[in-house]
Amino acid sequence: MAISEFPTPIKDSLSQFGDVALNSRSPVNLRGSNFKNPSYIYSDSTTQKQWLWKRSNDTSIIREYIASYLAVKLGINVPRALLAKKGTQIGLLYEWLDESVELREIKTSQLKKCPSKDVVQLLLLEAWIGASDRHSGNYLMVKNNLWAIDLERSFDTDPLDSELSLYFDWLKESQSMIKEKVEEFKKQIEDQKILQDDFRIIEMIESLPIDSRAKVALKIQVKKMFTCLNSNFQVMSSRIDNYFQNSNNVSFV
Repeated sequence: MAISEFPTPIKDSLSQFGDVALNSRSPVNLRGSNFKNPSYIYSDSTTQKQWLWKRSNDTSIIREYIASYLAVKLGINVPRALLAKKGTQIGLLYEWLDESVELREIKTSQLKKCPSKDVVQLLLLEAWIGASDRHSGNYLMVKNNLWAIDLERSFDTDPLDSELSLYFDWLKESQSMIKEKVEEFKKQIEDQKILQDDFRIIEMIESLPIDSRAKVALKIQVKKMFTCLNSNFQVMSSRIDNYFQNSNNVSFV
């Protein structure tokens, strides 16, 4: 198999990872406009991990990449994303979650085994980063743990529209507990100085193997993204309150 058929991870200053040596691939059929079927899962002989190649436009790439970076930094269940180059195209290598099942396909008895911490953390993350398109197909269960995928539609200040409360009805009865978790979550963000990471991200963009016009566009996106993060950070409690007040009337994509 030709070397050009394998994506090459781009070394950057944000994601800390060892050498990734992709040496085989296997086809997989996936839903979504970012995939041409068959898509491919690439295996890494060094780390024994598998990665999904995800093509996208520049705006979606940086949104999903940064959403993954923020979640992983906070220890929240979102697969790692690595910027990568395949031929002349920049895309993402997305950590493959093996033996996963979409949330909508999980039986109620199995959902009860999911740790409440997973659910609350994902809800708080979505409220902070302004994630939309959070339908049940964008959550995966892996060995009773809940993971979020496809966060490319993030970084806006629209009302939270997550379907999590439809599947975990105990959330509506846990609002006082969740309010406490909001403050803990915000302290974690402050302690790690994540809201100052925009400068690191802009420096990383400058080193990417893309033309200068694309770099300028991405930097503008990053500034907008961090404006959103700062805004949502200030009003997280009210965003959560509004979510529960409107959960019976919310319209999902």
